[in-house]
Amino acid sequence: MKRSTPILPEEKRQRLRRLAAVAVLLLLSPAVALAQISISNGLAHTKETGSGESYGGVIRIKNQGIENERVKLYLSDYLYYADGRNEYREAGSHDRSNAPWIRLGKEEVSIAPGKEQEVAYTVHVPPGGDLTGSFWSLVMVQSITQSILNPDLDEDSVGVNAGVRFGVQIITNIGQSGTRSLDFTNTAIHKGEEYSTLSVYIANTGERKLSAFPYIDVYHSTGNYAGRLESRRRGIFPGTSIRVRFPLEGLETGSYKAQVVADCGGNDLFGAVYSIKIK
Repeated sequence: MKRSTPILPEEKRQRLRRLAAVAVLLLLSPAVALAQISISNGLAHTKETGSGESYGGVIRIKNQGIENERVKLYLSDYLYYADGRNEYREAGSHDRSNAPWIRLGKEEVSIAPGKEQEVAYTVHVPPGGDLTGSFWSLVMVQSITQSILNPDLDEDSVGVNAGVRFGVQIITNIGQSGTRSLDFTNTAIHKGEEYSTLSVYIANTGERKLSAFPYIDVYHSTGNYAGRLESRRRGIFPGTSIRVRFPLEGLETGSYKAQVVADCGGNDLFGAVYSIKIK
């Protein structure tokens, strides 16, 4: 049976055609007014302090666009994992969240084109001697834009909203306290068209955030040194994990020993040794 096409009233067809035409123009035009905010004083604010103490800071938001920009701010917890998961949770939902300690000076601001606005925050660390290690959360900074097509569209119409969002990490370290520990798991060789890649999961099993610089020293099965491969420095919070990839470009077919190291500065050096085979 041939499926029939529903017939729309002429007025509705014309309205949909107009909306479709506007949408195409918006996609083709470089002047689409996507939000142009940025954070000018960094996306990670770290403070070492003690139980019962308070401190403050500011988030500087710049409007790089050509129109006034409304921006809202709110708190969120954030966890990430080596398998690619990123979890934005309700503020204060995990054990190491400092979101309940944070007070924002403003929850919404309006910024003129080319101008910068500071939003202050204060962190009140609870008293007591049971706090150790690192605590963190995000201040989400999100632009608020009205519908590009029409802010008063009814339920039968099409609307397009645009906005950008930044997460500013607020990190509180309780003195130098907290255990420091990394675990290396899920090591695997992935064969590519031109060369193989060694991947490894690095999980923070301690109580303190670590800034890890991962690298591997590679040795031939004969014991001769074959070289060092490095990755970029990355932060790992307690209970989170990252995946590090090392391209084994230039290694000939054969067996090797790979010493995987995460240098976190000072005496915080962690590592594991693996046997790998390049086929």
